[in-house]
Amino acid sequence: MEVLKLYIHVNGCEKVESECATVQMISFDGRCDGDYFRGEILPGGVDTQIYYKDQPSKLSARYLVQGIDHTGRGCRIFIENNGIMYAGETITRPVIYTDSIALKWMETASMYGTLTVVEGQPVITIYTDKNKNSGKGGKGSAT
Repeated sequence: MEVLKLYIHVNGCEKVESECATVQMISFDGRCDGDYFRGEILPGGVDTQIYYKDQPSKLSARYLVQGIDHTGRGCRIFIENNGIMYAGETITRPVIYTDSIALKWMETASMYGTLTVVEGQPVITIYTDKNKNSGKGGKGSAT
């Protein structure tokens, strides 16, 4: 089930190249849409990507989004999104923390993310395998 869709606006990139890897730190902001939350990615988000010469590449992004949850309350969500890039595919394992009571279930839900590029813009989609009702009470809850 789709939980959040994040539309990334890249602000800049710094990198270093060594004999065994290239490291990029990409600063970004953007917006977030979904059935549970809508808002803006606050300035200061950073995606650190490590491209190894002889193994799958890694990424680790950390960012804050601020907006309104599905109950209409203002809130913030912190996302740490770690992943592997291999053979043209990127799969992530996001960790989420929020001050929204209605979205607390996201803190314990098992989630994964994908990266696509739409009209030249990176888009991160975060999913959970829980159905809409089972996730609201927390991990493993049936309420």
